Order: sequence, then structure tokens, then C-alpha cells
Amino acid sequence: MRALFVTDLHGSTWKYERLFEAAKSFGANVVINGGDMLPQKSEPLRWSIEGGQVVLTLRSLILSDRWEEFWSYFLKRHFSEFQT
Repeated sequence: MRALFVTDLHGSTWKYERLFEAAKSFGANVVINGGDMLPQKSEPLRWSIEGGQVVLTLRSLILSDRWEEFWSYFLKRHFSEFQT
């Protein structure tokens, strides 16, 4: 089994994309995230229109109690390529 450990992604889309590329090229069976997945409150939050829309969408999922449904869908969509 090959495992890839990562931390300090801080909600950065390009870091997540790079992680998926690295996991695939490394042949990782498992990706372990050690924390700091979302932006920190001390970091300035500057959103593009698209980024702001993502934040609002995620907030609405949480407030409407649909977060678990979304998260299951997200994990299946993004990690299905790593399943054997």
C-alpha cells in the first residue's frame, strides 16, 4: 500500500489539484490529510466572483443541512479515480 500524507492546503484550489496529480503519479492508495484543509481566519479572504460563489454555495449547503450529502458526492467524484 502506498500512502501520501499532506497538510496545510488552506482551501487552495491549486493545492488540491496538485495533490490529486501527485497522488495519481505516486500511485497512492490512500491520501491522508493532516489538517488545515480550509482557509485560516487570520488570512485575508479575497474572493473572485467565482470563488465568492463557491463560498456562498458551501455556506448554503451547511445551513440547509445538505452538507453530508454534498461531501459524500464530492469524495466519490474526486477519489473514485484512485479506487482499484
